[in-house]
Amino acid sequence: MTFEAKKPKKTVKMHPVVGIFVMIVLPITMVGIFLFVLFNRPTIEKVPEGPPPKSGNEEYAEFKDKLPKALEVYRQAMLLSRDDEKQEEFREKIEFAIEHFGDLIDELNVIVKDVRDPSTGQLPPEYSAYESDYDMLQTRLEDLVKASPF
Repeated sequence: MTFEAKKPKKTVKMHPVVGIFVMIVLPITMVGIFLFVLFNRPTIEKVPEGPPPKSGNEEYAEFKDKLPKALEVYRQAMLLSRDDEKQEEFREKIEFAIEHFGDLIDELNVIVKDVRDPSTGQLPPEYSAYESDYDMLQTRLEDLVKASPF
């Protein structure tokens, strides 16, 4: 048996352009894609902390809960207006009452700002209960201003 030496297979040499592409262009492209993905990620919105915003009904219920206290402050101020000996106490009470009624009117304005007609300032008919609250607050506030010594 004779062993014949096999000739080595002819190797195919790589073209220099392919070597440059593999060594330089491909890594630069990969880094570019990585940076693009890194900086263009979608932002995650943070969930607001604290209690959820109140609905109009909840705000109105809280407003209605404040009315008896306001009416009591009004009654006390008007009772003090008849007593000439307690004028300083009357002055303090009426200033507090006027400020309190003004705050309540502002609070009611915030509650109905979304349903109020911007051109006329009127509320729709289904919100007539708010109008009666406005009328009552305005009347009491006018009485307090008329009774005030300043």
